[in-house]
Amino acid sequence: DLLAQDLGPFLVGLPMLALAAGLLRTRTLPDFVEQLMIPVLLVGLGITGFGLARELPEDLAAAVLGGLCLVLAGVVPRAWIRLLLGLAAAASLTWALTLALAPGHGAFTGDGQARVRAWVGLHGALVVWLLILRVQGRLPPGRAAAALAGALEPIATGWLTAILVGLSLLSGMTLLVGAALGPVGSEMARELGAHAGIPRTPAWVPVASGLLVLAGTLWGARAWPGLRRPWILGVGMGMAALAWLLPTLGAVWLTLMVTLTSARTRLAGLAALAGAWIIGSSYYQLQWTLAEKALGLAAIGLLLGALVWLGPWLGVARSGAS
Repeated sequence: DLLAQDLGPFLVGLPMLALAAGLLRTRTLPDFVEQLMIPVLLVGLGITGFGLARELPEDLAAAVLGGLCLVLAGVVPRAWIRLLLGLAAAASLTWALTLALAPGHGAFTGDGQARVRAWVGLHGALVVWLLILRVQGRLPPGRAAAALAGALEPIATGWLTAILVGLSLLSGMTLLVGAALGPVGSEMARELGAHAGIPRTPAWVPVASGLLVLAGTLWGARAWPGLRRPWILGVGMGMAALAWLLPTLGAVWLTLMVTLTSARTRLAGLAALAGAWIIGSSYYQLQWTLAEKALGLAAIGLLLGALVWLGPWLGVARSGAS
C-alpha cells in the first residue's frame, strides 16, 4: 500500500539505495553481506525508477534516474558495480535525450524519425564518453588525480558498452544470427528486421557518419605515426563510403580507433564486434536489392584489398606500420 501512495516509492527506494551504497563503501564487508546488498541496490533503483516514471514526464524521469546511477557509481568504490551503473546511466540518459527530441522538433518529425532521434541520442552519449577521456587525460599528476581517473574508467567502460550495444541494435538484426539463437533469437530477429537501419534518413545523417570515419582515421594517424600514409587515408575513405550506407558505422569506427590507440583492447574488441554486426545488418535492409548490396560490399572490399596490397609500393614497409 505504501508504494501506491504519491511519495511511497521514494520513502522505500531511496533508503534502500542509501543502505546499499553505505555498506558497499565498507572495504572489509563480508562477502555474504556484499552479495546481499546487490539485490537491495537493484530493488531500490527499480522502486525509485517506478516512482519517477509515475510522477514525472518520461524524459525527465529517465534523466533523473540516469543521474542517480552516476551518483551511486561515484559513491560505490567497487569497479564492477561502477561499470554496471555506468551502463545503466548511459542507457537512461540516452533515452532521455531521445525522448527530448520528440515529434514537434523540426528535423526530427515524420515517419521513421524515432530512429533518427535514437541515432542522435546515442551520438550525444558518445560525445560525453569522449569528454570523459579528455578529462582523464588532462588530470594533473598526483594520487588524488590517479584515484579520480581510476574511478572514471569503469564508469566510462560501462557507458561505452551501452552505446555500442545501442548502435548495433539500431542497425537491425545482423546476418543469420537470429536463426542461431533459437526461438528467442528468431523473435528478436523479426522485431529488429522489421525496423532494420534508419528509414528515410535525412541527408545529414550519412554525411555525419562518413565524417566520423574520417575523424577516427585522423585520430589514429595522430596517435600512431605509422598510420600517416596516403594509402591509410584511402582505407579511411573506403570505410567512410561504407559508413555512408550504414549510418551507425561511423561512430563505431571512431570508437575503435580511440580505444585501440589508448590501449583499451577489450573495448576495441567490443567495437570491432559491433562493427561486424552493423556491416552484417546490411543484408536485411530492404531499400536495396541483394545484388546492389553484394556489388557495393564487393567494390569496397576490392578497394581496401588493393590499398593493402599496394601499400609496400607506396612507400610503406611490410613491418611496423603495415
